[in-house]
Amino acid sequence: MRARLTEGGEIHMAAEGIARSPGEGLPRGRGESAAAMVAPEPAEGSVGIVAPQHLTLPDGLTLACGARLAPVEITYETYGTLAPTRDNVILLCHALSGGSHAAGKHHPDDRKPGWWDLYVGPGKALDTEWFFVICVNVLASPYGTTSPLSINPATGEPYGLTFPPVAVSDWVELERAVLEQLGIERLYAVVGGSTGGMRAFEWAVRYPERVQKAIVIAAPARSSPMVIALNHIQRQTILMGLMQGGEQGAQRGLALARMLG
Repeated sequence: MRARLTEGGEIHMAAEGIARSPGEGLPRGRGESAAAMVAPEPAEGSVGIVAPQHLTLPDGLTLACGARLAPVEITYETYGTLAPTRDNVILLCHALSGGSHAAGKHHPDDRKPGWWDLYVGPGKALDTEWFFVICVNVLASPYGTTSPLSINPATGEPYGLTFPPVAVSDWVELERAVLEQLGIERLYAVVGGSTGGMRAFEWAVRYPERVQKAIVIAAPARSSPMVIALNHIQRQTILMGLMQGGEQGAQRGLALARMLG
């Protein structure tokens, strides 16, 4: 069973993937550009072998905290074919510990495919025969986009704990910058779970004219007082580990924090 979008934006479970609404006329097949496919014959229902793509924002981004981060390196992946009218784009937002590798494999010998391979591909929920799916690795995630592991050009050393705090709105602005670089102005849908779902909410509120549909999975529009309190405990656990045991202590603190949620 897979999620199906109706014309009114409702979600129904069906045997097919996300279907176009009547009269929307989304293109099928060839378009301007395709995902970075290098495998000639992918398995049925698979996007096959994909390659991460990269772009740089030389002027960087001004974050919600007021800090400016520059330059910003971004890694993303795409699946399917972009229609000539550029109206078949689905932005897929990964969760906190995820990355842009959502479907397919980078190498035939990879042990596992991308984190949402079950739902992204020909005939699947996010049907790449109809839709152009893009997944962007967000700021501070260590899978190719600028993060605390990146080198601070001002010091020549990794940012580490000097990396500025990031907000959900910063992640959305990063995704928006990627879409603008690709010449994409409107999204057929934004889909995300957990913190990815929070970004879907933020997209719908911040840029309602650009988002036709939002699919939010296991994510709140706002955090409850209990969640805020637990998140504070998690942060303090990591910081106390760092103070008591340096980098190894911070790693143990992070492991303990993840046990809490």
